[in-house]
Amino acid sequence: MPNPQQLMQYAGAAVTVIVLIFGLLFGSEDLSSSSTGGDAGAESAPANTGKQSNASAPSNGGRKADADGCVKNSPDYFKCKQENSKIGKKNPGLSPSEIQQAKKDQFDQLVAWRSRDKALKAITYDPSLEATAQRFADELAQTPGDKIWHSKLNTRGLENVAMNPNDYDKFINMFAGSPGHSSAMSNNGRAPKVGIGIAQDPVTGYYYCVQHFADH
Repeated sequence: MPNPQQLMQYAGAAVTVIVLIFGLLFGSEDLSSSSTGGDAGAESAPANTGKQSNASAPSNGGRKADADGCVKNSPDYFKCKQENSKIGKKNPGLSPSEIQQAKKDQFDQLVAWRSRDKALKAITYDPSLEATAQRFADELAQTPGDKIWHSKLNTRGLENVAMNPNDYDKFINMFAGSPGHSSAMSNNGRAPKVGIGIAQDPVTGYYYCVQHFADH
């Protein structure tokens, strides 16, 4: 039969074994909880919305977008250019009062230009000619693309048309530098009337000018 000292040694060894077993059990439980918590956090992360957006983007038929992100000849090309064009932001938009002042200034420049030729008679401003000139200038500015052509609106006389990407107050200089346009402004020495239209393309920011002349 073991003596009391041996019993104490056996009891101490048994307690040590029990403590080790409990430690292993509790340690495994903590690691499992930590692992579960990490997985839960990963599952709740937000989805990558960028990829979803790209996947749902309309097809451009293999055509590449330009520097403004717009695809030429697509249905929304000119709307896209108007909203995103870097060129369009080059020139600030003209207010109605600025357009009216620009037309007045151009008429004064035209009067001064004609005064250099003593054979030319005085020119007057005609509101009805201004109406047709402004209507056509607005049409040019609102038509997609930077192109100009002659209209059939001025049935009373001659028409000058020009586009300038940078300035809206230099059209007299442009017309004066062209034989055909300067001939229209001189109007062969007769006593003419004139109306002026000025408009700005909302997409490119370019300026358009129309002069309508009549001699009666």
